[in-house]
Amino acid sequence: MRELPFQHVTVLKQPGGTVEHISSVNAAADFLLSNWPDDKGKKYRAARQTCLDALNGTGTARHARSTFVAALKEADIFVSERTPSARHPGN
Repeated sequence: MRELPFQHVTVLKQPGGTVEHISSVNAAADFLLSNWPDDKGKKYRAARQTCLDALNGTGTARHARSTFVAALKEADIFVSERTPSARHPGN
């Protein structure tokens, strides 16, 4: 499976409250499916779909990352993000 890297996003993983760095569409999709709180809102569903689209080649890592960050903020598990740089133009 393709990794599709992007600038890492730091999240608060539950339970236990450990910090994790997510740096690819594959890792974001895994986090959405394995570590998400029970409350799965509209932005969660959008992030899940954009990750699947990117992994299937019909979307971009940049869009998947953007919707993933929005979903993290909606679920109040977002910690911080690094903004994409010129060194990673595909993000």
